[in-house]
Amino acid sequence: MSSPPISLRNEDRKLFADIFHRVCSYFPTGTVVLATMNDEGKPFGLLVSSFVSVSDEPPVVALFVKRTAPMSDRLSIIDRFSLSMLRDDQVTVAKKASETEIHQLETLPWICGNSGVPVIEGALAVLFGRVNRNWIDLGQHQMLTGEIEELGLHGGEPLVRWRGGFYKLNLDSPHLVNSATLEQFVCDWERGVLPRSRWNHVAHITIIAYYAFDCECDSERSYQRMKVGILSYNRSVGIRNTEDSGYHETLTCFWTNLVSSFVRDGQFSSHLEAVRGAVKAFGSERDYYRWYYSFDVKGDRRSRREFVAPDRRPPW
Repeated sequence: MSSPPISLRNEDRKLFADIFHRVCSYFPTGTVVLATMNDEGKPFGLLVSSFVSVSDEPPVVALFVKRTAPMSDRLSIIDRFSLSMLRDDQVTVAKKASETEIHQLETLPWICGNSGVPVIEGALAVLFGRVNRNWIDLGQHQMLTGEIEELGLHGGEPLVRWRGGFYKLNLDSPHLVNSATLEQFVCDWERGVLPRSRWNHVAHITIIAYYAFDCECDSERSYQRMKVGILSYNRSVGIRNTEDSGYHETLTCFWTNLVSSFVRDGQFSSHLEAVRGAVKAFGSERDYYRWYYSFDVKGDRRSRREFVAPDRRPPW
């Protein structure tokens, strides 16, 4: 039996502040570097304490920076800025950006973005924004809000901050340990005995890639197997196939075509190789279809019943 959580009231303010800091450190976040130009026209950047997406329309973010952070006194005069979300192999960059004696971006691998604002080279994603209000003092931090005007997405996996350290995500899938675990996973799914908790996006990609390899990347054959399989599995585990739940025609077609093309281009030598490659490429891309559809495909009844062609063209 686990022990009950510690209960502490804000009576000893210093102790409470220390424990509060410890509790908040249990919440993992991404690692983001704020960059801009100083009043001398030189680039500088620092690690932000936290970063929040406030709104999609318009695209607004909020940043929090410690008052004691290097160059924080100069942030009040900035107009444009960039946010570089670091990849899991950029630990060195993160540590340098967090050092109090480091403030000039020249010490980091930076490049100049299209808007003339510096960014960290090789970042997972980059946002370019313009400050839309003054800094707001909030305790030990300053908060800045800004509207995003441009962005760039390069792909990869994020560098996670947790309890004062930097870590990689653990995206391992137990069913991809070896060929035997993969075959058992597919068998369990086809028999309808795979637990519902394991039938997630990664599982969908797994089955599609497996069938794509089986069907020699014939998208139509793969799609027919997926449709029959999903309808059968849903019935086995009690998922209702209705206008609002269960099987989704458009998403099944979309993902089958996408993954089949990926498997074909990859020229993989085995089911396991094909599935591992597809899961690595698309396992964390649950909303990838938004590049191709301007409306809520998931919630659209027509697209659940029948295939609806994409109405967007991705920018690549």
